[in-house]
Amino acid sequence: MQKNNTHKQDAAGAECADVKSFDNGSRFLRLLDKMPHPLALLSCFALVGMVLTWIIPAGEYERVLNSTNNVKMIVSGSFQYLETNNPQGIIEFLFSFWNGMFASNSFTVYMLLIGGAIGAISATGAIDALIYKAHNFSEKHPGWDKIIVSCFIIFFGFCGSTFGLSAETLIFLPILVALCRTFNYDAIVAVALSIAACNLGYACGTTNAFNIGLAQGIAELPLMSGIGFRFVWAIFSFTVSIWYVLRYCKRIQCNPAASLVYDIDYSDYSVVDAKQTVEMTTARLLSLITFLLAISGVVYGAIFLQFGFKQLSTLFLTAAFICGIVSRMRISDFAESFAKGAATMVVPLMLLGVARSFLMIMQDGMIMDTIIHFLAQPLDMLPRSLTVAAMVIFQGLLNIFIPAASGQAAVSMPIMIPLADLLEINRQVAVFAFQIGDGFGNVVIPTFGPLMAALAIARVPYGRWFAFAAPLVLIQYGLGIIATIIANFIDYGPF
Repeated sequence: MQKNNTHKQDAAGAECADVKSFDNGSRFLRLLDKMPHPLALLSCFALVGMVLTWIIPAGEYERVLNSTNNVKMIVSGSFQYLETNNPQGIIEFLFSFWNGMFASNSFTVYMLLIGGAIGAISATGAIDALIYKAHNFSEKHPGWDKIIVSCFIIFFGFCGSTFGLSAETLIFLPILVALCRTFNYDAIVAVALSIAACNLGYACGTTNAFNIGLAQGIAELPLMSGIGFRFVWAIFSFTVSIWYVLRYCKRIQCNPAASLVYDIDYSDYSVVDAKQTVEMTTARLLSLITFLLAISGVVYGAIFLQFGFKQLSTLFLTAAFICGIVSRMRISDFAESFAKGAATMVVPLMLLGVARSFLMIMQDGMIMDTIIHFLAQPLDMLPRSLTVAAMVIFQGLLNIFIPAASGQAAVSMPIMIPLADLLEINRQVAVFAFQIGDGFGNVVIPTFGPLMAALAIARVPYGRWFAFAAPLVLIQYGLGIIATIIANFIDYGPF
């Protein structure tokens, strides 16, 4: 046994030998933590939006209602400056926070119910028991922790790519944080497995109706056409993402102090070690099965039954009640754990609402169309070989102002499609450039509310997440531009 352990230690040492360790000390962390609190950061964005309404002239495009998808779309070439501006003042700035929160009302109720339900299910000990089993399995089968991480990236990426799962992944974060800590990883990995993987899936959309479906409908292409090229791109992009995350996992396993959140207290998150035993009782097993059935119901309902927030939250609420009954929880204990679970969602939901204030104050100031017009102008001045790359960059910049895929498609595609026709660029290429530019940016931009909510749940400061995710986003954007150029070169069409 001693000899076997020695071999394991030698293997671990050899595996870590090529890992560059860096000082994750106070100086580096202080540099990252100079970023303001997410609420302050988003408030600053809203303030900047207010100031921009004083500087940028008001303008607008004509819009028509597309009867096919019931979306208001810009009429290409219809932009005109307005005779009077509509600058926003301090009162409008303050109102924008209410407007942003109010616009999220249905999602707010959804997340509060989901948070409460998971809090109640966690109180049964079923999730702790599952994590204990995963820990033991990874201990007995070295390397399987990395396989599990890779499977999560593939699963959530697939959900984002196919049916547009995104903000719904917030409900899994507390469990993923606990699981990653059990594997000696950190909360950054948990965020990368969930919300980040889903939005990487958006950038590799195969059958996602929210970006590919809507954009192709506007471009008058056969719906879900060109899936072969997008599928190959998705495999390649997911592979790069898995490599990047596992590289970080390897580094912090070899040197825990290299974790970007090494100094943050996660002691209240479940984590097991070799000395702990969490028994999988019959009640916990039934609770776990109920929980997994609820997750399966969410996936199936979202894909095939077009479930809304009301139906999805009811699935988890029902699962929580069943788990409480099976575990014979006292009503007071159930209510207390439910309230604690719901409370964890308050700050993330505030971030989600405040993130919308930036967009809403610019829309009220009538400058959003002016910004879009300004960003689109240089595109028709470039040679064809560079235009497709510029299309990706344009969509990435526009994503800062309009992070929602469906909203960005409705705004940008009516501009990009006529431009593509003018330059003899296949419309399918323009759609592909849109999905690349739209998806990757949501992994780092603070105006994407679900990302800020995920960071709040996982207690990851934005500056530290940016330090982790920005290189991956730049790599993926670079590869995406190359893929778009290849698509243009092969005249990627509706096949």
